[in-house]
Amino acid sequence: MDNDDTEIGDNLDALDTLADMGYIDKDAPAYGIAKLFFHEGLDALSEKQRFIFDKHVAPVLFKTCARCGEAIEFFALPSAYEEDMMLCSYHMHKHQRDE
Repeated sequence: MDNDDTEIGDNLDALDTLADMGYIDKDAPAYGIAKLFFHEGLDALSEKQRFIFDKHVAPVLFKTCARCGEAIEFFALPSAYEEDMMLCSYHMHKHQRDE
């Protein structure tokens, strides 16, 4: 498994965790569209899929760090939601160490 496969795997794991947490419904089209996005990117989505993605997936996946303003990595989103702190992995680590 190369880095891209590892990243996709981490992103899909995060998506599953977000679904288990109730942020995306595994039985809804948005879940399958999110998986397609992770595998193929936005350009692979049809117009209808892109509409669903923009309405139901993007608001869950595209968050920015409250400290640095950078995009929160997909793999870090479950922790950000669980902690109720929208922090990137670096700042979440700093927060957990009280830094």
